[in-house]
Amino acid sequence: MSPVRQTGTPTGLGTPLRFVRGVGPRRAAQLERKGLTTVEDALFFVPLRHEDRTRLTPLKALQPGQTQTCSGVIVGLSPPPAGRSRVPFSVMLCDASGYATASWFNAGYLARVFARGQRLVLHGRVVRYRGALTLQQPDYEIVENGEDERLHTGRLVPVYSTTEGLAQRPLRSLMWRLVEAYAKEVPEVLPEPVRGRRKLGALADALRSLHFPESDAALAAGRRRLVFDEFLLLQLGLAILRSRTTRARGIAMSPRGALVARL
Repeated sequence: MSPVRQTGTPTGLGTPLRFVRGVGPRRAAQLERKGLTTVEDALFFVPLRHEDRTRLTPLKALQPGQTQTCSGVIVGLSPPPAGRSRVPFSVMLCDASGYATASWFNAGYLARVFARGQRLVLHGRVVRYRGALTLQQPDYEIVENGEDERLHTGRLVPVYSTTEGLAQRPLRSLMWRLVEAYAKEVPEVLPEPVRGRRKLGALADALRSLHFPESDAALAAGRRRLVFDEFLLLQLGLAILRSRTTRARGIAMSPRGALVARL
């Protein structure tokens, strides 16, 4: 969905992201590459999708052919041999139920990223490779000890469009802070009677649910509200254009001549 911009934006929503706590010059430049320069830009930067991490699949229960989310501790690393770029980088994962592997092609750099003992949350397609359950090219996140896991596991987790150097976890943490601090400042544009007839929630609540929904129903309600606003804005624009067109002076088509008279 494309963002719907409101007029009369309060000062808080117009705050440049470079002035937000925890956003340094480098992070501000990364956000700007995604078209995010103000708090308002970020609030309407809705996730690409949500991953259901309320039910992480045990490694032993992974099913080939399915796209699933799981979590495990790295117990082994297998970088590709030198000069064999077609061999994937693999890690062995362990949880209480058993073992599985994850592999990435052209990803030798992961040897500098992963270490034994790290816990990963992974989301990807499961295959059976050489007799072992394997997640191929999965999205991954490293779970740091002491991090606030209410954002990253045990819920519907937002997944955003990112750019080089901008990982999901820090972006998600930033979006959480912005939504908590500023969503309430987004001006409501629909009168209460209209929202009541259409069974639409408040715009501020819709933005919270679009980023960090408490349930599938809340996510659907938030999406429905923003879709309604977008179509309403489109219809209003078409109505204004139609009104201007009907008021415009037309060109009289009344040519003379015998051929026209015959027609």
